[in-house]
Amino acid sequence: MASFLRWIVGFIGIGALAGIGVVSLIAPKILEWNNTLAYGAPTGQCAGLCVCADTARQAAEALLHAQYIGALVGGGGGLILGIASAAMLRARKKRQEAGQTAPDSAGPSAKP
Repeated sequence: MASFLRWIVGFIGIGALAGIGVVSLIAPKILEWNNTLAYGAPTGQCAGLCVCADTARQAAEALLHAQYIGALVGGGGGLILGIASAAMLRARKKRQEAGQTAPDSAGPSAKP
C-alpha cells in the first residue's frame, strides 16, 4: 500500500510541475495580450496603462493564479495517470504470478 501511495504522489507531483511549466510558458503571452490596448483604440490619458505599480501587481497576481490552476490541473491529470498505471502494473503482476503457479496444461511430457 505504501508503494502504491508513493507511486500516486510521484505522478501528482510530476503532473503539477508539468502544469506549472506549461502555464509559465503560455500565461505571459496571454497577460501581455490582455493588458494592451486594442488596435485603433483612442489614445488619450490611458494610452500607456497609466498606473504601472497596479498593472505590475495585477499581472503578477494573474500569473500566480494561472500557475495555481496549472498545478491543480496537472496534479489531477497526474492522479488519474498514476491510478491507471498502478492498476495496469498490478494486473500485469497478477497475470505473471498466475502464469508461474499454474500447472502445466499439456500434461506429462512423453519421453522418446
